[in-house]
Amino acid sequence: MDHQGRDTDRTTDAIELVYKPARADILSAVRVRESYRRLTWVRWVAAALLLAWGILPMFAPASRGPAVVPMLLGAFVWAIPHLYASQALRIVQWQGDYRTTVTEDGVTAVNDHCALTQRWTLFRGHRETADSFVLLSRDRGVMWVEVLPKRGLRDPEDADRLRATLGRHLPQL
Repeated sequence: MDHQGRDTDRTTDAIELVYKPARADILSAVRVRESYRRLTWVRWVAAALLLAWGILPMFAPASRGPAVVPMLLGAFVWAIPHLYASQALRIVQWQGDYRTTVTEDGVTAVNDHCALTQRWTLFRGHRETADSFVLLSRDRGVMWVEVLPKRGLRDPEDADRLRATLGRHLPQL
């Protein structure tokens, strides 16, 4: 079956977004994914414990050990979403502007080098942030996210249309 997205391209009621990927978009998606998987508190607890382990030798002379290593590890654990967003941006930024179309059949993203059509069945749900809509995949680890930045919409009322379309096809998480 070689449809290459032609049978899913309904232009009626299509919502179009045109945008260049930004670090803030990806960071927002990473935070939504982390929040959905309930990993935010794990990261914060690990960072706090490592930082406390690094600070403890300063106040308790009986405890010896290198204080710098746990503090650096704590800072690293805290910074993981930021590092991930920067790395993901390097992967997608060179591909140029994204032209994404949301229809009743799914989401189609096109850039200078590829086109990807994702049917609604790929996603488990969506979450709206202040600046974007984040769609989360169905797989157990939520390894795939789709970010639809609001700044890519042509008109402000398109956000309402996009919200309604997402609401018809995906639960809000």
